[in-house]
Amino acid sequence: MKTFKINKPKTQSFNPKNIKSLTDFSSSVEPNKVNGKTLKTIPLDQIDAKPQVRTVMENIGELAESMKSGQLLPISVAKSENGNYVILQGERRWLAAKQAGLSEIEAIVVEAPKNEADRIFGQLTENIQRENMKLCDLVSSISDLVQLGHNQTEIAKRLGKDRTYISRIASLASAHPLVKQFINDSFINDPQTAQIVNSIFEKSANAERLLASCRDEDGCISRPAAQRLLNSLNASKESHEKKQKVKSYEDRLKKKEIPNGIRRVPSAAPVNIAVSFLSESGHLINGHLLPRLIAKNPNEVCVLCEKDHKVVSVPADKIILQSISELQK
Repeated sequence: MKTFKINKPKTQSFNPKNIKSLTDFSSSVEPNKVNGKTLKTIPLDQIDAKPQVRTVMENIGELAESMKSGQLLPISVAKSENGNYVILQGERRWLAAKQAGLSEIEAIVVEAPKNEADRIFGQLTENIQRENMKLCDLVSSISDLVQLGHNQTEIAKRLGKDRTYISRIASLASAHPLVKQFINDSFINDPQTAQIVNSIFEKSANAERLLASCRDEDGCISRPAAQRLLNSLNASKESHEKKQKVKSYEDRLKKKEIPNGIRRVPSAAPVNIAVSFLSESGHLINGHLLPRLIAKNPNEVCVLCEKDHKVVSVPADKIILQSISELQK
């Protein structure tokens, strides 16, 4: 009994690297089908554009020159209510085709998104993975999805991104107006730098002036420079807060803790602290303690000498306290 070997027909997948244009590809597979979806050649004037997640389209001219030699990837469209088609993905290719003087374009026809959120998710999924979207477009799109009722965890999952990344972008919707302007002008194009700059505006009224030192020759803000500035502001704030917390012991005393016969002098009132000390030659020097002057040596205090009105620093253990009194105005 003879046996026969049956060879299965080879299938061809859509691999743009192996073809020169869609025309070459479509001639070798089932007519008008790509991955089971309808592939059509549609006149450009029958295609309408809707607001896209990418508002900044770069290198249209270069793409237009390329498309004169053949279209590599189809755009994605859906049938619209007016009988035309509306672009879901590929507006940049559509614009390039028009600039190249083409009259028609290859497109995959798919079902229209069920709602606005699905449309945004579809466009973001295509563009965000390329990591070439402008930050201003990302902020706007994520903000739209949040307003449409989608939380950050869901958005991150559907886009295949880390939740922290989505959270950073979402927070920029309420950033300082000048931070938003920097983003729109492409002086900041990553969410982490934008967050750092926004923190600088929260901590300093002179943020715009201070940030001038963080910008390169093109006006773009450097993340390392901005981080150093923020660290400096944080250190300055911590130092100020520590000084505010350090109150004199007598200011912290409650009234009931002060014994009878002792009164508290208002903090604004000047106090005279009369002291004396022995000079190196053994003479007794009278003077007044200056508590607001700090000597270089932490073990010394500053004294105003009565005789020659000179300020000297004296070891604290050499000081002899004479009296403490409130200075009269």
